[in-house]
Amino acid sequence: MHSTRIERVPDAASPAQILDLLDEVYYYLGAGGELLQWNERLPEVTGYSHDAIEEMSATDFFVSEDRARIREAISTVVSDGREVTVEAYFLTSDGERIPYEFVAKPVVEGGETRGLIGIGRDITDRQERKHELRRLENAVKHAGHAVVITDADGVIEYVNPAFERIAGYTREQAVGETPRILKSGNHSEEFYEDLWGTILDGEVWNGEVVNRRRSGERYTVNQTIAPIRGHDGTIEGFVSIQDDITGRKLREQQLEVFNRILRHNLRNKGSVVIGSADTLAESTGEETHRERLETIRESMQSLIDLSKKARDAGDLLTGVLDGGATCELLPALERIRADVLSSYPEADISIAGEPAPTRRVNARVTPAFHELIENAVKHADGATARVDVAVTTDATTATVRIADDGAGIPPQDRHAIENGTEEPLSHSSGIGLWLTNWLVAYAGGDIRIDVSDRGTTVEVTVPYSEEDPPEASSATDLDCRRR
Repeated sequence: MHSTRIERVPDAASPAQILDLLDEVYYYLGAGGELLQWNERLPEVTGYSHDAIEEMSATDFFVSEDRARIREAISTVVSDGREVTVEAYFLTSDGERIPYEFVAKPVVEGGETRGLIGIGRDITDRQERKHELRRLENAVKHAGHAVVITDADGVIEYVNPAFERIAGYTREQAVGETPRILKSGNHSEEFYEDLWGTILDGEVWNGEVVNRRRSGERYTVNQTIAPIRGHDGTIEGFVSIQDDITGRKLREQQLEVFNRILRHNLRNKGSVVIGSADTLAESTGEETHRERLETIRESMQSLIDLSKKARDAGDLLTGVLDGGATCELLPALERIRADVLSSYPEADISIAGEPAPTRRVNARVTPAFHELIENAVKHADGATARVDVAVTTDATTATVRIADDGAGIPPQDRHAIENGTEEPLSHSSGIGLWLTNWLVAYAGGDIRIDVSDRGTTVEVTVPYSEEDPPEASSATDLDCRRR
């Protein structure tokens, strides 16, 4: 095929020189698709020399799967005399694939199409953006949370399938409406004014909202709304992510009711059982009967105490987990030692170790240390309970080693502490031990237990925490004590 290279005119600003300055590929094809002219961008992009290009047809520059579309585009321009845009991949001399968009217009002389002329633009960045948008769209489409996108006035522009499933509105029914279609009447106007005031100020709003499905059923979501900003920083719209927590809220309410009723009835009925046992014990002369009644009394009192401890553990978790305070470890352990000795004055509790005073740990773990030290004292062998507490540190963590000479923690309780699970036929009896596991886990630490003939050793390793911010310092001493 004959090709004509664009001639260069060194002393004048010729059209050829201007074309060579373009970032786009310029080309001129004959009516049969033969390559007649091109600018310097073509060899720069493809890696082919001018001599090699003169021997190539227009379709030779493209990957095999795109060549039929290139031929069809050329035929359309020549036969129909109209502009055509087509995307295809250049195949360079070293095998690289580069996405390009080609625009071709007919060259008409005397009413007859003599060829076509056009340019090709590198669309790599555009393709990457499209790919990212497709990935994002696919992620949003398959997300389990409802996603709603609105314009700056709150008119819905997009909802994902999870929203359709949760709210009961199809995409067609929701787009063009506002989120007021979900309004349940459970919230005051002040609630919505605060919400809108937050997001219009460019801030992110988060909270629980009671919505109403299209069927009229109410449901609760944990909702986050964030502004979408344009290139100039102005708010162009909002995106809302809604997590349906209706089932969780219902379970929490059920547990709260069941626990309250159980504790109330256990306390009241248990007191009746204990009182009746005491009355019977006083009226009977049989030693065997008194022993059995005492067993009934002790067992009932144990259940009442267990119920109280479960309530206290729940209150403790709620309070401690909401806080962000930190503690100096040794002073916190000394306070725990004093507290345990006030209840068990005959115990012998020693504390050793000198961690750097500026290194602090999460205050959430201090109730766990209290539980472990008190548990060691209560289950010690001999008349005097001896518990040795040792603190060691490294660059990032502190380890508290609690050793006693007692009979050891039962296997089912060890399993609860170390793994946070129970065997189907072996349940932990210690709420305090479960509490220990939860608190240490929340603080990012771990627990190891060693039981031998000499007693039990529990090691708790926790990471250091950052210093308390100024506003948290007043709460530190309180949070470092067992509540």
